[in-house]
Amino acid sequence: MRTTTRLIVVVGLLMLVSAGIAGASAADTSVDQQELTCEFPVEMTDGSGETVTLDEEPDEVVVLAASGAQYMWYMNAEDKVTGVPNFHATQYIDGLDERTNVVDEMGSPINEEVVGLDPDLVYAPSVVSDDDVEELRDAGLTVFHEEMKISVEDTYDVIERLGQLVGECDAATETVADMQAAFEEFDRVLADEEPVSVFYSLDPESGFTAGAGTVEDQLISIAGGENVAADTIDGYAEISEEEVVDADPEWLVIGEDRELPPEAEETTAVQEDQIVRVNTNFISQHGPVLTDPTAEMASHFHPEAYEELDQDLIRLIDEDTFTTEPLADTDDEETDDADEAADDTTDADDDGAGMTVLTAALALSLVALIARKR
Repeated sequence: MRTTTRLIVVVGLLMLVSAGIAGASAADTSVDQQELTCEFPVEMTDGSGETVTLDEEPDEVVVLAASGAQYMWYMNAEDKVTGVPNFHATQYIDGLDERTNVVDEMGSPINEEVVGLDPDLVYAPSVVSDDDVEELRDAGLTVFHEEMKISVEDTYDVIERLGQLVGECDAATETVADMQAAFEEFDRVLADEEPVSVFYSLDPESGFTAGAGTVEDQLISIAGGENVAADTIDGYAEISEEEVVDADPEWLVIGEDRELPPEAEETTAVQEDQIVRVNTNFISQHGPVLTDPTAEMASHFHPEAYEELDQDLIRLIDEDTFTTEPLADTDDEETDDADEAADDTTDADDDGAGMTVLTAALALSLVALIARKR
């Protein structure tokens, strides 16, 4: 499953960069909240420019992204969810395996399953293809195609929109307030700390990292770090061994289950064992869980300042609902076949620093996989 996840991240994020993602600000994560109203019918324009109308509050909702499931659970609206992507990035959500899986082994929507559930609302991330969205709409379903989100601030808007769509305005407002309070607390305690230099290894096998204009870069800054890739890389891209060695980062941030990247072996971070292990789902997936890797990084970068942080404010994950360990078993025959196919692809095309080009055909066939992360 790890190889599949690496392929998801690398290909999907490359496509996001090629689409021209703008930079995400790391300076101020607060926004002025407007009072939300949950009145039906509700009419809202989605990310595709379609006007979506719900005459009544939906009782049954299908979400086609891990982040969508996270929002619904955090707003205590999980009872409305009937279909979810039963995929690696959603396995930390309690009760997930009790819902119908609505994605195939490659992570693309299974439209027949979605239609069969006959939901009142389908919540689709931006990376779900226009064709899939149109097919679901042609089947008579109401689909909200979400906008691209690349920052903490974007997440606030998304939560408020979804809260209005599913009739959970108070919970959405509270969720955004929780996130704002958490990030304001980080800023209060860490704003005057001298930033430490940080290298984030997104995928050690491919050499990909997160540069300027990514939520990972933003979280590193909030945690009191300075991303060494931000000056030379926009979005997600390969970083050369020479660049990493020259930058000589003090800290290495990497996924919990990842091998150390060879390009960082001679850096201060590795030589002095200054390595922060983070949940790759949490750091790359928008929503309340973003505060968890931020706290983890801050606890290592600035341990004395970290002790001053109000843990009740910055730790937003309810252990009764979320866990850092997978809860559902997806190791079925189809998934094993997908992993085996992904292994073959990675052996051929994902050979460390040699992966300088991904063909358009490969990218187009795999871009939907990033939906599990976003």
